[in-house]
Amino acid sequence: MTQAGRNQPCPCGSGRKFKHCCAVAPAPTATDLVSWENRALQFYAQGQTEPAEVLCRQLLQWDTKHVQALMILGSIALSAKRFAQAAQFMQQALQGSPPQPGKVFLALAMAQQGLGQSALAVDNYLRAILADDHLVDAHFYYAGLMLQLGRTDVAEASYRRVLQLNPNYLLALINLAAVLKRGHRSLEALPYLQKAIQLKPDDAILHRNLGLVYQELGRLLDAEQSFREALRLNPEDGVAISYLLFCLNYRIDWTPQRRCDEAVYWGRRMADRQPPHNMNFHLDAQPSRLRVGLVSGDLRRHPVGYFLENLLQSRQDSPLDILAYSSFDCEDELTDRLRQHCHSWVLIEGMSDDQAVQRIRQDGIHVLIDLAGHTPHNRLALFARRSAPVQVTWLGYFATTGLPTMDYILVDQYVSPPDEEGHFSEQRMWLPDTYRCFTPPAETIQVNPLPVLSSGHLTLGCFNNLSKLNDSVLRLWGQILHEIPHARMLLKSWQLGSLVQQDEMRARLVAQGFDMSRVELQGSSGYQDYLQSYHQVDIALDPFPYTGGTVSIEGLWMGVPVLTLRGQDMLSRSGENLLQNLNMPEWIAEHEQDYLRRAVDWSGRITELAKIRQHLRPRLLQSPLCDGARFAQQWEYVLWEMWRRFAKQGIINNINTNSLGD
Repeated sequence: MTQAGRNQPCPCGSGRKFKHCCAVAPAPTATDLVSWENRALQFYAQGQTEPAEVLCRQLLQWDTKHVQALMILGSIALSAKRFAQAAQFMQQALQGSPPQPGKVFLALAMAQQGLGQSALAVDNYLRAILADDHLVDAHFYYAGLMLQLGRTDVAEASYRRVLQLNPNYLLALINLAAVLKRGHRSLEALPYLQKAIQLKPDDAILHRNLGLVYQELGRLLDAEQSFREALRLNPEDGVAISYLLFCLNYRIDWTPQRRCDEAVYWGRRMADRQPPHNMNFHLDAQPSRLRVGLVSGDLRRHPVGYFLENLLQSRQDSPLDILAYSSFDCEDELTDRLRQHCHSWVLIEGMSDDQAVQRIRQDGIHVLIDLAGHTPHNRLALFARRSAPVQVTWLGYFATTGLPTMDYILVDQYVSPPDEEGHFSEQRMWLPDTYRCFTPPAETIQVNPLPVLSSGHLTLGCFNNLSKLNDSVLRLWGQILHEIPHARMLLKSWQLGSLVQQDEMRARLVAQGFDMSRVELQGSSGYQDYLQSYHQVDIALDPFPYTGGTVSIEGLWMGVPVLTLRGQDMLSRSGENLLQNLNMPEWIAEHEQDYLRRAVDWSGRITELAKIRQHLRPRLLQSPLCDGARFAQQWEYVLWEMWRRFAKQGIINNINTNSLGD
């Protein structure tokens, strides 16, 4: 005990100072020990840990194996995250005969988990459960450890046991919903999140998580309502803003202008809550090398990574330094390859906005590129704070960010015709051929002969996110199947990974008139198996208005042509970008009836389909869509042009403009 503590009133309740009381008292009687124990328990229950600890240590002076004192001291140490000390006290308590051994095993397991001793913690969680199967916290913390260890099946069972014992255990409801959602079982997660919101209706994060589940189930109006409720509860929640804007992209009943207006409204809200911009960048107006920063949480096996790799590896003797700022700590073999082509690589996931902005400014970035838009793991707040003189959004999102501080968006003539205005708050910069360049898969899977030649029936396929399959899309596809009696349909998506969600999808299809004997549903699979699945598909059908991107080009790589509907904005023109660059405009429908007509027409042109399948991969490789060197040159030219335009404005402080022309 500290000297100050010795001068405090004695916790025994005598009214004297401790140094004049229990510290010099004679050996206590059995009655004294019981009194001290009771008062220690009372102090601990009231949260008065210091007097409780004093009494417990006094008890241990006279009885070194006093179980209750050891348990209280262990609990105090555990609460203070003194895990080694907590484990020691609990192990000592177990050497006696603790009145509730399950609770002691539980505390010991929690301390060992805090020390990183996972194997020991697992054993003691199980001992706690064996000692008392009704010990709710033992099941709960055991589930959490199993989740950390990747045993989601055990974690799910344990959370379910928690809810059997206590149906209103809020964190168990939330965590079980998260486990189910992570396993692509959103329909099963839904009631647990709904119950959690009943218990805590003012929790903005719960509402936005519920919105994500609704969105994955295609219940877009419910999703939008949940995101808006989250923002009503917390108008400053940038994550909820991005979730809302992303969700609106699926709405077929919203015009491009309406989506843009909504994005601009929230973009201004995001920018207005940031501190004032500091325009002191200390940069030269005519640098010998342009320093370009890439901000993304998708520098891995992800569509952004797939499209980025060909660009980065194709840059030869480039006057650009590429600096990557990764906003999500998830790496794989593609991450390793991307890192090799970057001047530096900084993980900013754990950095505050202030820290990340400071790092970007210290690195002397001329052009900062957002690769996420309103998708997960974005750091749009860094752009709202004006982290670099020139700020650009590109590649990872198909619409405007709405941020007034985002200067440019990279597009091409197919996704955003020059004569079309009003879809972006950013200024458009056009790349000559295509705004993206595909990296062919490393997997060596050959294109197979047209499947209909061996199966005897035409297979129409779509491997897109099911949220893109609105009722208008399904109604049109149902008409196509009706008009092509020998055709079947294959739908493959991560959202079809459970039987429950397959049943939900079947109900939607039946409601749109589908004959389910002609439809096959498949869940997600490994990347090689996913590509192999295209061996079953003769023609791919593109959804609308949110058309396919990576899924479509991967299908083209596997020899499968895609039928798309001409769109009204960048979001709905991804298919046009691909097909125009392949010189295949005959696969672009002007309207829904034309889509139906072309699908029926192509179903009868088996010989042509077989030739297309045979030559589509070489055609793709020879197109601008895969020409990394050509794309890199065009991309770099555009970035330099952005910088030249900015430097000529002369509005930046501490920039050397002496060498600039008129």
